[in-house]
Amino acid sequence: MVPVDRRTAPGWLDYGLLFGLAMLWGGSFPLIKLGVETIPSVTMTAIRLIVAAVVIGAVAWWSGERWPQGRREWKAIAIAAFIGNAFPYALIAAGEELIDSGIAA
Repeated sequence: MVPVDRRTAPGWLDYGLLFGLAMLWGGSFPLIKLGVETIPSVTMTAIRLIVAAVVIGAVAWWSGERWPQGRREWKAIAIAAFIGNAFPYALIAAGEELIDSGIAA
């Protein structure tokens, strides 16, 4: 069997989506800097993650995705969420209390 290369060159939509992602990602650092001036960094991180969890949960429910079953799955999700999201975001917010948002980015 001959392998088929299904890759195509990126189009305008791809570049537009990449630009939008860069704007969302890069724009979060100045907003974090504004937030930590009035809200403690851990509180702000908790609010960000709760809002994100609600939005992702609503999308998953609306699309009919299967929810995790059992304590083992929820434990794995909680560990991954802490290591991959809560801890780094809290450190970024805490760091932006001390340094400029451009350096943090």
